[in-house]
Amino acid sequence: MFATSLWIWRARLGLGLFIWLFIPWIVIISNIEVYRKLHETRMKPNDTMVGMLINGRLTAADLSKLVMVQDAREGNYFPQMMEGLFFNTPSIAYLQIKPDQLTFDLASTPKDMDWVLLMGNHTLTGEALNQTHMDYLSFGNTTLFGGHGSFAVDFTKNQWPGLINEQVGLFNPPETWGAWSISDKVVLKFTKPLPRKFDLIITARSFGPNLNQDFLIELGKNSLPVRFDSLFETKQLRFDNPHKLSQIEIIIPKPTSPSSLGQGDDKRSLGIGLKEFIIQW
Repeated sequence: MFATSLWIWRARLGLGLFIWLFIPWIVIISNIEVYRKLHETRMKPNDTMVGMLINGRLTAADLSKLVMVQDAREGNYFPQMMEGLFFNTPSIAYLQIKPDQLTFDLASTPKDMDWVLLMGNHTLTGEALNQTHMDYLSFGNTTLFGGHGSFAVDFTKNQWPGLINEQVGLFNPPETWGAWSISDKVVLKFTKPLPRKFDLIITARSFGPNLNQDFLIELGKNSLPVRFDSLFETKQLRFDNPHKLSQIEIIIPKPTSPSSLGQGDDKRSLGIGLKEFIIQW
């Protein structure tokens, strides 16, 4: 009203006052109010809306493997959270981190816990930053992370975009059923670190002298033996991967060419025929 009255008396002065004084003042005050409202309505750790969201997202089995992580600086309000969040489970694990710990690595999660509910303004590090196959849900100052899933590598294809960057020791192009190893070792370099714990489900067969011999499946220092018949079989191996490695190697016991066995002119050193890999966590 003041600017309008001034504009009637002296238009140029009234317009300048409105543009250079009142508009910036309105913008600043509006932004302050918007920020204040957002801060007031932001979900807090004991907000029942968090409980509603998580109850809708997780099954009872998932909730039994959920651990809450809380910064000690925010006080011990765990009993209030249990009442406020009204989770549909009798007990939930609880972990308190140090007051000066601004980040949380999933490797700190207690054994056999698949889900983490991180309370407070903290940054997830380690596995959480590069495991895009994991579920990640952030609301307010609360983060839910974890879950299960799987992906498959089909060896009837010669490329696996988004899954494997590089392979060594497999014959390309593959055959209609899959691919033979043609060296004493097969190396598969995945594009992302593999899960911290996972099952490797292999469908494969062996060639010639490799029948019922131990193929070593190696992930870093972990080495597990597995045997295959001359027909396709499916075997399952369990791996722990605390260092988030991304390379799997298969050591072939006796690479042998068909020609050396009098089975034609094929001089490739065959060992294992791979049809499918499934990584399941």
